[in-house]
Amino acid sequence: MLEHVILPDLIRSKIAKGETSPTITIWSAAASSGEEAHTIAIILTEKIKPMFPNVQFRIIGTDISNAMLNIARVGAYKNYAIKHVPPEILAKYFILKDNLYHVVDEIKSMVSFHNLNL
Repeated sequence: MLEHVILPDLIRSKIAKGETSPTITIWSAAASSGEEAHTIAIILTEKIKPMFPNVQFRIIGTDISNAMLNIARVGAYKNYAIKHVPPEILAKYFILKDNLYHVVDEIKSMVSFHNLNL
């Protein structure tokens, strides 16, 4: 639903206010090992960026655990974490290396992870 209603309307309103190249920031709270934040980046790349090529997106993932944040920053996931990812998305946005699925740099560059205690 997010990619079909809220985000396009928000972007259109920013453009209508004169922001020709707006930046949209999305916060992923309690980001843990980063799956949600990386998924948001993939959805934005697949669904929203084609509609609004001049819009920049950044996702900020926060978590209390530095250990989990370090895993999130690497962006490498075991089979169980990607088992529901469609094959075409897996092929496009992940690289299989050493039995781990690594998020491609295009997606990783959209996401930053920071320590925060909610």
